[in-house]
Amino acid sequence: LEVDDHLIRSLCFLDVLLALQVLYQLHEPKNIILRVGSNSMDVALSVKPVPSAAPTSIVALLDSSASGCYIHEDLVANLNLPLIPLPHPVAVYNINGTHNANGCIKNTVLLEVSIGDHVENLCFSVANTGSSSLILGLS
Repeated sequence: LEVDDHLIRSLCFLDVLLALQVLYQLHEPKNIILRVGSNSMDVALSVKPVPSAAPTSIVALLDSSASGCYIHEDLVANLNLPLIPLPHPVAVYNINGTHNANGCIKNTVLLEVSIGDHVENLCFSVANTGSSSLILGLS
């Protein structure tokens, strides 16, 4: 999230709690995705929407260069996952620092992720993640 004239004008018209959420987003690290290299590997896992539904097996990209967890917008549509809208769009950056051409993040989804016996609820930012359906980064 970057401060610009549009953001400042938007804050003036938001409900106080929503404006505080947007301001909180300013403290979040930049969203960096689309990195496949020596810091990444594919892992098999299952995901299901929270609260509950049938799990889906999927291969995710485990990438220590990514700044968070991301899910491809097509997978969200295919699984009919419930979207959680963000109070303000969040910019996405490529690893070289340029803005990602696929646009901002406007929604998240909450998923229960299982790898072996480990189960965790994770919040995924919805974006065009290229050839990876899911990216598990540092978060």
